[in-house]
Amino acid sequence: MEPLNIKQLKDQFLEMLQAISKMEIMINLAPFLQGEDALLLHIYLNGPSNPSVLSTELKVTKGRITAIINSLAEKEYITLEMDVSDRRRVLVGLSNQGNEYLENKLTAADKHFERIFEKIGYQSTKTFVESLNNVITIAKEVE
Repeated sequence: MEPLNIKQLKDQFLEMLQAISKMEIMINLAPFLQGEDALLLHIYLNGPSNPSVLSTELKVTKGRITAIINSLAEKEYITLEMDVSDRRRVLVGLSNQGNEYLENKLTAADKHFERIFEKIGYQSTKTFVESLNNVITIAKEVE
């Protein structure tokens, strides 16, 4: 049997991405990729941040970050405080309500992952996570 060429591997990868995009788990994960939930997750994982950094990290315009921040502040999911190291800057943090909202969403996603990872086993899960980490590292290098 002839080994797969790079084009065939890329096509398989795209087919896998398409299959993943149709899975129920993506309903729980997709919101973390952009918008309000992405901002909340970033703050949850990295701590309070200023809008400029959030704009850069989330790869959205400053105008879009402002709109997201205003919406989240209205929902009382974030806190806005003056940065003590630079009084001209505002730090966006996670409020108790925002933390509770996000943890509920993360718990739903965690349940899906637990079921999948239990079925494939610890070693396969570890190999998958290590491989994915390697792909992400290399992808960042070539960007």
